[in-house]
Amino acid sequence: MNTKAQELIDFAKTNGLEIHGRTSPEEWALELEKNNGACPCKHSDTCPCEDALTAMQNPKPEDQACGCTFFVSPGYIAHYKAPTWKPGNKPQTAASKVIKKTTVPEIKLVKTQEVDIPPETQENSKKTADMYIGSLDLIREGRLEDFTTVIRMEEATNPCSTCRDDADLVASHGDYVRALCQHGDSGCDEELQRLVARTLQVIDEDLMNAGMAREQEPKKYRTGWIEFSTGVMADPLLEDKPQKYKMRIAGALYRKEFSDIESAMEAIPSE
Repeated sequence: MNTKAQELIDFAKTNGLEIHGRTSPEEWALELEKNNGACPCKHSDTCPCEDALTAMQNPKPEDQACGCTFFVSPGYIAHYKAPTWKPGNKPQTAASKVIKKTTVPEIKLVKTQEVDIPPETQENSKKTADMYIGSLDLIREGRLEDFTTVIRMEEATNPCSTCRDDADLVASHGDYVRALCQHGDSGCDEELQRLVARTLQVIDEDLMNAGMAREQEPKKYRTGWIEFSTGVMADPLLEDKPQKYKMRIAGALYRKEFSDIESAMEAIPSE
């Protein structure tokens, strides 16, 4: 048994905790190694962590579990009649398998403005956003079962009722997508992207409450701008207009902000 696995076991024994039987200290040590020692569910930079002990103080036994449901309390085990790891036991459930990888945008955060929201709410919103941002890695890797597990834990532990509702919606969608993709349904790819979009929407809402936002990539326009703008600026409706104004109208149409020249001219005043 490696050193990290023994550390996990010792932490559980010292603090009167159980290790959930769906995995083992050896397997978990390997997961930690893959994540450079950080919590695989993106709750902490280290594992074991103090948050695990804090969770055990929850008055509800069903919530007495660390962020990844690796360390759990005896009360949690009794409540769910869940299996526990014992030396020599094999995990009773396999690790989440890769079902369907997909493209997920990389996220960079920027500070937007000060918000009139209590500091503790801002802090919780940022923490929640970080959790969802981390969960996007699981979607990207096709680990949809792990994704829903992480989101369900958020639903169980977040003190914000709206946040719990968001988590329930995202996790339910995740379960649906996992089922589609697992059985090779033709709607798999489309629903995967909808799941990504739904998750990004929750991230944006939490970041807004924290006075932050995702850094947006510059818009990528269609090719053929020269041909397009030349055609627009040659239109008789723009014949007597300044060149700069013609360019503004062409640009608005190219970005599909208006359906035709007339509506663009009504909205954009001539200089």
